[in-house]
Amino acid sequence: MLFSASNSIPITSIDNVSYFSLNDFIDALELKSDFVVDNNKVILYYKNHRIVLSGGSSYILINNDIYNLYHHVLYTKDDFYIPVFSFIQHIKKNQIINNLTIDSMGHSIVMIMPQYNILNHSLSTKGNGYSIDINTSKTFDENLLAYSLSGNNWLSITIPGGKIDSINISKSQIMHPIIDVKTSQMKGAAQISFLLKIIPDDITMSSKNKTINLGLFVSQQKTAQKIKKDKEKNIINTIVLDAGHGGKDPGACIKKCKIKEKDITLAITKKLGHILKQKYNMNVIYTREDDRFIKLHHRTQIANDNNAKIFISIHANSIENSPRTKGFETYLLKIEKSSAAINEVEKRENNVMQLEADNNSNTISRMNAILIQSANFEQSEDLAQLIQQEISKTTYQNLNRGVKQAGFQVLWGATMPNVLIEVGFITNSDEVKNLTSSKYQDKIANGIANAIMLYKKKHEKHIFE
Repeated sequence: MLFSASNSIPITSIDNVSYFSLNDFIDALELKSDFVVDNNKVILYYKNHRIVLSGGSSYILINNDIYNLYHHVLYTKDDFYIPVFSFIQHIKKNQIINNLTIDSMGHSIVMIMPQYNILNHSLSTKGNGYSIDINTSKTFDENLLAYSLSGNNWLSITIPGGKIDSINISKSQIMHPIIDVKTSQMKGAAQISFLLKIIPDDITMSSKNKTINLGLFVSQQKTAQKIKKDKEKNIINTIVLDAGHGGKDPGACIKKCKIKEKDITLAITKKLGHILKQKYNMNVIYTREDDRFIKLHHRTQIANDNNAKIFISIHANSIENSPRTKGFETYLLKIEKSSAAINEVEKRENNVMQLEADNNSNTISRMNAILIQSANFEQSEDLAQLIQQEISKTTYQNLNRGVKQAGFQVLWGATMPNVLIEVGFITNSDEVKNLTSSKYQDKIANGIANAIMLYKKKHEKHIFE
């Protein structure tokens, strides 16, 4: 990949230690920040990451993890000065900002910016349809390009060797029949997707003169009929609920296994299903309704076979030697996670594969899984955020541990928005009393149901416009 140098941040030596000005850093990266004057603290926000620094302290908080900078952060009336080398090391190790480096003389931090080759897009109206032009800095071989039109009317084009300028793309004007645009950068390829208001009768694609062109050809009468069917097809009305574990797989258990995760998850799942059916007239399908063993890949297969619009897997958490840890969290599938970085929750939930006689039977290819999960990631993340928000409201407790990612096998291969919810820690004595209480289970079920209905209202909005 080609790179070009961009802004640089001066480095200054103080008592033989290299520092940089936080004000310069914020300006160069255009970061959002909050200063807490009373205790000399600054909070930086970059994408989904949160970084906390304190004057006089040698520690840095990155998201929920603490690291040592080895030298104190210096605080003046108007600025903070940060130890350069350890700060850059931790930021890059956590894959927050990977394009920072220090020049060979040690005089400045240099931001190396990728040289994008997919720049922006434009739309024009033709007599028999529309034309989308994706402007590029090189001419791509059209024989290597691929496009697809999903069931919910996202037109996606995959560009091998593409490096997408997502910020500039987001600034491109959105016009009818485009409702929304999203981008995805993968290793070795880029994808740009357009949510369409119309359903094309035919699509053509060409690439020449540094432009990728998508031709959308429509017939008004056919489009009206297809839109009607499309609306019916994309109504969020079928949900598959998966009670974690079951049968010979008890999940986490305590008190000589008298309290089992599989029983708690089944109780909450059935309560949630009852609310969705009776109160909201939703079509609910369970992966299990009693104490039986279901293979991991069969759970998502049930969702795929029934054309489910949402897949939710419910679990209860546990952690050894930490009886005070408590709270609920919602996970998204992170299929790129390396085996060396698997966390304890992920490892425990995936242990059920050892009980499966044919644990290699889920043969979905890695590239297909990446493309499927990429297409559903934003919707899954939106659902996860709503679940955390609504359970916080119904349980009236400050136990929100946030949205996280892990490589849970039970989510692998789901072709619809999907999440895994850890409703609490059975290894916490106070929390296990709640989790085994029917009234508290009702509160969790109501919180998840509320989140599903908020998600449904939001994501069906464009269908009825």
